[in-house]
Parts: sequence; C-alpha cells; structure tokens
Amino acid sequence: MEQLYATAGITKDEIAGSVVMYGVPLYRKDGIHLGAKACYAYGEPFVCTKSALQGLVSIGDQNQIIVIVENEMVFTWLMNHIPDNHEIGLICTSGQLSTVAWNVLSLLKKTSCRLYYSGDMDPEGLLIGQSVVQQMDGQVTLWHMGEQDYLKAVSKETVSQRRMALLASMKNEQLTATAGMIRKTGFAAYQENILDLYLKDIENSFQ
Repeated sequence: MEQLYATAGITKDEIAGSVVMYGVPLYRKDGIHLGAKACYAYGEPFVCTKSALQGLVSIGDQNQIIVIVENEMVFTWLMNHIPDNHEIGLICTSGQLSTVAWNVLSLLKKTSCRLYYSGDMDPEGLLIGQSVVQQMDGQVTLWHMGEQDYLKAVSKETVSQRRMALLASMKNEQLTATAGMIRKTGFAAYQENILDLYLKDIENSFQ
C-alpha cells in the first residue's frame, strides 16, 4: 500500500514513516552521512526520515551484517546489548513498511551486506516478513521465524478468525510452516520472547 501511495505522489507523515538505525553507515555523494555517524558515536540511534533518505547513495559497509527487526523494543534492547567489539548494524522498520522503509530496502539490495530480518510471528508479522523477502529477491535471510522459533516465542494472545484468514496469502515455504503452527495453536508469538536467541547469534557473528 505504501508503494502504491508513493507512485501517486502521496506520502504519509515523514516522522511517522521514519526508519531507526544503529551502527549502519550511510553514504551520500559527498561522503559519509555525518549526522548518522555522530549519533552512533554518542551511542544513540539515527532516525532516518524521508528527507535524510533523499540524499543517500548507499547504506552499510561491504559484507557488514545488518539485522532488520520489526519491533521497536527489540531494536532498543539489541542496541543496548551488542558487544562493543561487534560492528553489526541494526535497522527497525516499526511494523508495516513505510515508504522510507521500502527505499531503505532498495538501497540495501544493491550492497554486499549480509541481511537478516525478524518480525513477530502473528498473521500480520508473517505477511510483512514475506513482503521483505519478496522485495529483496532472496538477499535477506529470515531470522528466527521458523516453527521451532515460534514454539519458543509463543504467547497467550489468541488470533481471531479474521486475522487467521490473512494466512491464506502466505507463499513463502518457511513462513507457511510457521503459519501452520499459528493455525494449530491459535496463538501469536512475539519477538521479545526470544531475545536470548537473537543475542546469541549476534555474539557469535552468525557463525
């Protein structure tokens, strides 16, 4: 929907549609984005707005590991727990992908960065994950969104039949299996329940 709006020249509020980053170098034609660099130097995230995005020509360093997450709380937690000797970048899309998020993915698609995406395992979250994989033509790896991850992250929140119907659009093989688990149990699973799994991968540099 965001892409359709963009083609019609319609954009949502710039701040609401922003993408938050940490440890991800941004490059303009005249060199590195000094605003983002300064934020990281102070241990702060950089809020990439539509205006900031317009001047960028590339994102990330060669072969850098970049983790993309849906959930703002998960992003903040990981930002505060990444070991100092790791140069892993973090990006938070904050749920449904905004125009800025789609454009960030388009820039990442042109890089050699190692990309990992993780989102909530509910109908909406699985659909977002599927959209990311489709946008990136397989360049991104789904991260802890499989059946076993679901069982570890499952909550007590029931999924309504209306929301269950969204799973009919699932085509990605891995996410289809996870969707089957949601149908079987009737519960949603959330990222914040498997923070330890995320951190373990980061500490081991995804080896």
